[in-house]
Amino acid sequence: MDRVRKSNPRLSEQRRSGTFLAELTRRFTPNWFSVTMGTRIVALALNQFPVPVPGIRDVAGGLWLLDIVLFASFTALYVACWTHFFDEARRIFQNPVLSMFLGAIPMGLATIIWDRCFQQGRGRKLHRIRAVVA
Repeated sequence: MDRVRKSNPRLSEQRRSGTFLAELTRRFTPNWFSVTMGTRIVALALNQFPVPVPGIRDVAGGLWLLDIVLFASFTALYVACWTHFFDEARRIFQNPVLSMFLGAIPMGLATIIWDRCFQQGRGRKLHRIRAVVA
């Protein structure tokens, strides 16, 4: 069988007419914030890697910047969703699955704040941080 992927005429029409961004904003849900949590956790794990690998801290720093950009973008989209499509955004509270992802927003922000507060000095070791916190 020939599986040729046909382009969706409605999607291409939306892109041409400028409603693609509005549709993207309308359908944005908080489950995308779990991407920021995962990105930051990988960067935190790289920062605490026990074996010295050249460039691993730079990769972790790049992931931290990517996480901030993703979080800011997702926040802007979610705020736009609430301001422009209030009734549809409010339905998330009635959805038993999507409402659980609301916790991903503060958890994604917590990983950014944790790194800013405790890992800012690249030369710091984790045991020094644990000693300060304890």
